[in-house]
Amino acid sequence: MKFFHRYRQVKNLLFRVVTPSKNINWVFIYGAPRSGTTYTFQQFLKIAKSGASDWELREFVRGITKIENSQQTWIDTDRLFYDFKQNILQNAAVGGGETFDFVVKQADATVDDFIFWKRLFQSEPKLILFLYREPLGWWSSLQEKFGMTETQGVNFYRSSFQRYDDLGGIVLEYGEAIPEYLHTLKEFENTELTPFRIKRDTFETAPPELAQYFDAFQSKLQVKNDRDN
Repeated sequence: MKFFHRYRQVKNLLFRVVTPSKNINWVFIYGAPRSGTTYTFQQFLKIAKSGASDWELREFVRGITKIENSQQTWIDTDRLFYDFKQNILQNAAVGGGETFDFVVKQADATVDDFIFWKRLFQSEPKLILFLYREPLGWWSSLQEKFGMTETQGVNFYRSSFQRYDDLGGIVLEYGEAIPEYLHTLKEFENTELTPFRIKRDTFETAPPELAQYFDAFQSKLQVKNDRDN
């Protein structure tokens, strides 16, 4: 299995110059950092030609939008996107498959991020995945990795759920639910997933606001599921 994965990676590396005018078959992964977005990205990269993780290209969106709204700056922004697309496709991480052309992972995604990738690829993503995590494990992992202040962390957690209201997608909670879902996709039928390892919580408490946002989101999902069923 590993041999064929490496073989496909080399093949994708050698032949990854994709015609920029082609609509891209892609996947979009987002959610709060420390919620399993990196793991999910790595699994999709096994079946995709290439991918980008946390490139945070939203600043380009703002710059291009400013140019397009300007009465004094005359730049062909369609050509700019064309060149940008080719640059990204040639310099992204090499994947080990051919099921998808590209997989994007942007943990702290904004609407601007999403708009940028859609315009760049001239298509809607085949899959949108939103990942989240319960408060104690998330807070513990966040502090270990980033050491944010309580105010920063609370705002970060809240905004991740607000992004879901804007972008939607398939909802996956951190843990075994992620590989379990991937196993249901026909695209992963012949792909060996990396075992998912849950790190132990080192914090016994977290800011109470996190639980409030988590519970509210869970309630929203329950209402949605009841309505859909």
